[in-house]
Amino acid sequence: MERSSHSMLALAFAFGGAAALSGCGGSSASSPGAAEAATLATHRATQSVAGSSQAPNPYPTTPGATYVDNYALVTSTTPGKTVKTTGTVTTTIGSATTFNGYAAVDYHSVLDYSKTNGDTGSTTTDSYRNFTGNGYYEYGDVVSGTSTQSGVTTTSGSTQTYGSPFILDILPEKNGNEATEPGAYTLDSSSSSSSGSSTTTTYSRNDDGSSSESESIQRNGNTYSYSDTINADFSASESNTQPGQPSTGTTTFSAPAGGVVTVTYTPPGGGPQTTQVPVWWGSTPLLSDVFEEIASKEPVPTRCKSAYDGQLSANLREFISSVDPVAGTTNQEVRDKFVVPGTGVVCVTETRTVTKYDNRTTGAEVEKTTYSGAQGLQTYTP
Repeated sequence: MERSSHSMLALAFAFGGAAALSGCGGSSASSPGAAEAATLATHRATQSVAGSSQAPNPYPTTPGATYVDNYALVTSTTPGKTVKTTGTVTTTIGSATTFNGYAAVDYHSVLDYSKTNGDTGSTTTDSYRNFTGNGYYEYGDVVSGTSTQSGVTTTSGSTQTYGSPFILDILPEKNGNEATEPGAYTLDSSSSSSSGSSTTTTYSRNDDGSSSESESIQRNGNTYSYSDTINADFSASESNTQPGQPSTGTTTFSAPAGGVVTVTYTPPGGGPQTTQVPVWWGSTPLLSDVFEEIASKEPVPTRCKSAYDGQLSANLREFISSVDPVAGTTNQEVRDKFVVPGTGVVCVTETRTVTKYDNRTTGAEVEKTTYSGAQGLQTYTP
């Protein structure tokens, strides 16, 4: 799961019956107070799985069952900066409950991690999921975490609720199963650090990728605000009261016309400055998220370093593309989950590229960041 391009990378993947990945919207790249619990996935809407008969279920659902997975993520930013994150994820299947009005089961995951740059942390995710008819769905999640970076400890939390259930699998599993993923969700998050700063964020996204965000930011005893709105036609607006930033003030981005975007920036106490910026995202859609089963019997890849390497599995693939007109980024992502009957997801691989552009002046590419992750199931205790 992924879920917009200005979200931060989760420290856990969408792992049906194991670790969880929350979708995230909020916190623009120009807003430095983003909660650590904000996560990667971008989820899009329109299709749910039809059918009323209960199909065979390849996922264990016994309360108290425990999974332990390894976790590895390599982040590379051009030019020349690479950080590796490693850790373990322990997941316990909880009891039946209710989340946002849906009958669900709580999959409780704890990821403990460290990075090669010295950062450490722990992230706890409660993902609420259930089987209905011939679909395996997720309804939302609650995330909390603590991280330490350069001596500063940040505590964060978020609650994400999908507007319609996110499709984790279509049962019975067969090559060619396909669906367009839900896009609408709301996200409420907060973070506070030992340096005295804090941020609260409210984010909402619609099925077509349009969204709105509002932040309240505490810095050095002062309160600042940040907000943005993105429309389905790629037009957008941003308001930022934090001093000393390139985006301080208000900015509007028109819908593309004649191959350009009209950007109007008004700094505090100054007049508007208008620039014609070439459309920098090419043909990338504002939001697209497609689920597909690409193989029914495929060996579990060794990249995950799973105890189930080589066993035959169903390969469930998610393709994600998105544009953030405010942050000036595009996102391209492929996530593969490998399901072994009776055990569930035993391996997840993910590749993601986030490209940053000068969306206010030239439209030129500024930076490219790649994420390459793998997670493999080591032990499962029924």
